[in-house]
Amino acid sequence: MFLKGKLLDNFSAQQLKEFGHNLHRLWNEFKRECKDPSLHQYERTIQRLNRWEDLRYPPKKDSSSGGISMSLDMRKGDKSGVTYPKMKEESKYKVNLEEMDELVKKLFAVIQLNPRFFGEFTTGEAKAFYQKENRHLM
Repeated sequence: MFLKGKLLDNFSAQQLKEFGHNLHRLWNEFKRECKDPSLHQYERTIQRLNRWEDLRYPPKKDSSSGGISMSLDMRKGDKSGVTYPKMKEESKYKVNLEEMDELVKKLFAVIQLNPRFFGEFTTGEAKAFYQKENRHLM
């Protein structure tokens, strides 16, 4: 949504619908618009995040798929203890929250969004957890 929000500067809402949920296409257009060479360091993060679509919108049940697994790491370098060696690689999804935090912080800077405004929507335990565990506070 951050990417689409920025792309609204030069695309209509209808044009953006044509991008669908394809983060690769959105990311490439976003980088063209922003002309910030430091965005290239987030390619792998975007690639992994784009795989999330298979979890959000799974393909029709395929008897050969065996399901989809997800694991979560809090920090870079963390390794989840959960592995499924027999599962196909394309059926495994791994997210690293520190990478996501870095990406979102960069997007806020590039797009020039005010993090204090968005922080008003986070309260209670969620806000306390964010402040305690996040190495990339805004």
